[in-house]
Amino acid sequence: TFGRPVIASNIGDLPEVIQDGVTGLLVDPDDVDGLTAAILTLWRDVSLAARLGSAGEQSVSDAWPVAAARVCEALAATGTGTGQR
Repeated sequence: TFGRPVIASNIGDLPEVIQDGVTGLLVDPDDVDGLTAAILTLWRDVSLAARLGSAGEQSVSDAWPVAAARVCEALAATGTGTGQR
């Protein structure tokens, strides 16, 4: 996130990654008015944009080592990690 606020569609797994109003803003995929409102909200409320960006960045920083470790464990379990092709 690089400390920037995120506006995302409320579909798929995104609501599990982005907490609406905490680490970003979620809008319904077909809600043009909702997307416009979210953009204007962050444009007008600089402190909210900063808080969401900071919280999102912290969330990624906290989650990344865990996710990376799981990927490494899954790859190691396949027994194909010899580094040769």
